[in-house]
Amino acid sequence: MKKIFDILLEAALIRLNSSIESEHCRDPYNALRVVELKFRPYVKCADCEVISLAVMRLLMKYVYHLGLSHGKFTIGYVMKIPKGDDVSYSVGSAISLNDSNGKAIPNRGVYEQISQLVKQKAEEYDKEVLSGIFLRVYYVGKLEKEPPLSDDEINTKLMELLRFDMRGGEQQVYKDMGGGEPQVYQDMSVNKEHRSPANNGIIRLKQTLVGIMTFSYLILNREVITC
Repeated sequence: MKKIFDILLEAALIRLNSSIESEHCRDPYNALRVVELKFRPYVKCADCEVISLAVMRLLMKYVYHLGLSHGKFTIGYVMKIPKGDDVSYSVGSAISLNDSNGKAIPNRGVYEQISQLVKQKAEEYDKEVLSGIFLRVYYVGKLEKEPPLSDDEINTKLMELLRFDMRGGEQQVYKDMGGGEPQVYQDMSVNKEHRSPANNGIIRLKQTLVGIMTFSYLILNREVITC
């Protein structure tokens, strides 16, 4: 079963990495950072997994290593218009990187908010395609000159994030944005201690079957979108 999960996780990352044409980062002024990722081939708005992972990739590559004390960001879509210019617009409200007490929200919590918003927009624009996404990151504090993560390191962290999502109940350690001590986050909704062995087996079986069906569908039905 472990091998099946790892295959599914690797397939999700391969789809993301094969869709990236370029990435850019700029700082228009203090307290604002704008990061952008361009897709090639283009990505459907309904491809929630790739879009959500792309947002997390941008955060890990251009934001999380900065040592900021507080921050929030908005997600923007660059929609491809047939026989016309691309249209850029923000989707949804800003997503905070801190909770109400000022503590950094774990990667899993941020990813859930991203995924929820992306799925909502997929219902509204299910037939549209994106040539890119961008984030407007608003922060408090001075940018630190820490080296960014490499692509391999980002892929490893995304794998950990997806593995936590699919297997559940496993702790994920993250570093506070302000450079504090590592903290542990566990999704209690999937905590194994709160389930009987029988329920655990049924739930894992369902997750495996859904994963296999999803992977088979992606392999057999994936469409390459070109202009």
